[in-house]
Amino acid sequence: MSNIIYGVNEGTFDFIESVEEKISSLSKSGISNIGLWTKDKNLAQLKSIEDCLNLNNVNVVEINFITKLFDHKYDSPLLVEEIEQCIRLAKSVHATFVTAASFCEKLDTDLVKSNIRQLALRLQEENLDLALEFLPWTAVSSVDKLWRLISDLELDNVSILLDSFHFFKGESTYRQLDEIPIDKIRLVHLNDFSNQVPIDNADLSLIEQTRGFRLFPGEGDFPIAELMTYLKKRGFKGYVNLEVLNSRHKELGSCHLADHAQHNIQEFLEHL
Repeated sequence: MSNIIYGVNEGTFDFIESVEEKISSLSKSGISNIGLWTKDKNLAQLKSIEDCLNLNNVNVVEINFITKLFDHKYDSPLLVEEIEQCIRLAKSVHATFVTAASFCEKLDTDLVKSNIRQLALRLQEENLDLALEFLPWTAVSSVDKLWRLISDLELDNVSILLDSFHFFKGESTYRQLDEIPIDKIRLVHLNDFSNQVPIDNADLSLIEQTRGFRLFPGEGDFPIAELMTYLKKRGFKGYVNLEVLNSRHKELGSCHLADHAQHNIQEFLEHL
């Protein structure tokens, strides 16, 4: 898939090592794109992060993530703080996307649509795109439910973030994807999961599974090659970031994980 830009989301690493160490490890492994979290990043660090990115020729694809967009009023102090924090980091590192996830127990359609529109216009002023992510344990549990929220908004800088865990573990289907213009899917988070979990993990919630037990593509049960082939046939042209949240990764270190990520994603791309 020569038309995609691939990288690694910071969530694949632990949050013990510095972001500079992660950037350096990716660069040494031949990976030139990263997704950053706002977690543990303050104003004093931004210049150091920007310098490290420039030194290592690594670009920032996305800033993760706004959590209050789907269940707070737009002028809520908590949401305002999240938005400004994401924009500040995104502008500092010249990111492409700011992301927002569908955290909400009940869906207020009018509120969410209004929030998306206002945020999109705010990001447009900063030359930033908004990538929206559905979460299978929330009221926006599938890709079609998310698409129904944005399909009539006519916002050029708004698209869907398609995460393979959320797609395969939730209610989404390829038929739902067929209804969405492929240019409205601009960012993919790729990861795998094994349903053959140990007995002591059998009762984990979806949130616990997604935050601590993801695997690299091909190491679990998800039909990742099928998903990538589908995207290729649809003419997908966008960004693919590995986002492999796994609590055991803190034992491996950024160098090992970056090397593994490079080998893993290249193996998939070579066969598509």
